[in-house]
Amino acid sequence: MLRINKDVEYALISLIEVGRSSEVVSARELASRFDIPYGLLCKILYRLAHAGIVASVQGPKGGYRLAKPLAALTVGNVTEAIHGPAKVAACLDEAGDCTQLENCNIRGIMRQVQSKWDLFINSMTLAEFASMDEEVGAQEPR
Repeated sequence: MLRINKDVEYALISLIEVGRSSEVVSARELASRFDIPYGLLCKILYRLAHAGIVASVQGPKGGYRLAKPLAALTVGNVTEAIHGPAKVAACLDEAGDCTQLENCNIRGIMRQVQSKWDLFINSMTLAEFASMDEEVGAQEPR
């Protein structure tokens, strides 16, 4: 099943919140507000900072802010920062850890799926992602 894992979900949740805030947002505040394990969130934010997606602000009122606007970041940037390039099938990984590799009859199709997946996640900005969430949220019954 092709899916975005929890680490990437937590990263997206955090980035959208930090992007919507005019202030620096602490890891503790994010973890508490969204019920994300604090230690895990710290690792995620470290990876995002290392990738240049967020900037860490030190001090008693420190936390995180975006290093670039939401419109300049893509879902692909986030997935790659958290886990490296996302591959939809093992045969497309650099390691090629697929036991069916020599007898596979779908590898070409999986390359096409990979290409479409890459195009999709690398073209969707976090600004678009956030606005889609707002639209869906407004449509849900309360």
